Amino acid sequence: LPEVLNLREDPFKAADYLQKEAAERDEQNLRKLMLNRLDLVVVDQFVAESVIAQIPEAEDSLEFLSPPLDVKPLYLILSRNTENSAQKLADFNEGLRQIIADGTVAKIMEKHGLN
Repeated sequence: LPEVLNLREDPFKAADYLQKEAAERDEQNLRKLMLNRLDLVVVDQFVAESVIAQIPEAEDSLEFLSPPLDVKPLYLILSRNTENSAQKLADFNEGLRQIIADGTVAKIMEKHGLN
């Protein structure tokens, strides 16, 4: 059945050789990591960067490992109740197409080490 539904088991959840500890907020895990109470944290890079920016002492004590465990797509969500939502979506998609085509996205990705 999983093959039919194109589902896959989460590798992190399946890693029974790891002792895992859940936290309500990513900030909690990052602080535990800084205090050596955890060996590693699984967190979205952009979320972690946002949290780390709010914890000055974290910038010099934490680093991201490469390659990432997983790469997941991000989606823009627009409410259908938004005025002119269809036009806004079309405008966004056209703008995105243009900045991909002219190399702007590649430059941004390169600047942030995401190539």
